[in-house]
Amino acid sequence: MTMNGKAFSFDMRRLTRDPILMMFMVVPFLALAAVKLFLMLGEPILNVKTGFVLSPYYGYILAVVLTFSPYILGTVTAFLMIDERDESIYELMSVLPIGYVGYITNRLLIPFSLSIIYTVLSYILLDIFRLSLLQVILIALLSGIQSIVVSLIMFSLADNKVQGLTYSKALNIFVFAALADLLGLKWVSNISAFIPFYWTTQLVIDPANLIVISKGLLVHSAWLYLGTRLVKARR
Repeated sequence: MTMNGKAFSFDMRRLTRDPILMMFMVVPFLALAAVKLFLMLGEPILNVKTGFVLSPYYGYILAVVLTFSPYILGTVTAFLMIDERDESIYELMSVLPIGYVGYITNRLLIPFSLSIIYTVLSYILLDIFRLSLLQVILIALLSGIQSIVVSLIMFSLADNKVQGLTYSKALNIFVFAALADLLGLKWVSNISAFIPFYWTTQLVIDPANLIVISKGLLVHSAWLYLGTRLVKARR
């Protein structure tokens, strides 16, 4: 087994031994199930009682659901890395042949790969809005990057898991950037455009726009660079 494979296997064993982290791992699917159940049972009642039609907003609902996975998985990975920092494991890794950069890279394989899988599964299981194959691929890859960004920022800012939980709640606000355009306020959309999760929505509702794709990639690249700089500064 390669070093990357051993690290991945080790991380998965740590996850299975921690009930809180395991709970976090299933939260995206619980949220997906709740949304699906509401659309099946609650939406008809809402329509009958109020006359409100939810279908024009399916794209936004899908976008929000797709942001759950990178946020949650990034949080779980950050907690793992914080634990290892407390146990001085990552300091040991930094002096081994794998090196500090190799250690960070290995840890980030979990949220990146699982976010891609979770995103594709969430899109298929929710099944409320049609996306092209290109859209699914782009959103899945950006979801992977979003999870890395969440991991890096939480790991670099939090001194322990208690602080990490506080930061995770603060970062949760960023998820609502996916709904910014619904407010109809230009300044809110402009500010949200600096947040990666905003571009998940844009890729859902405006897929063929090369400017949208370019801006989304630029914002994600900038946050990824910021995350890596913060981690290096923390070292």
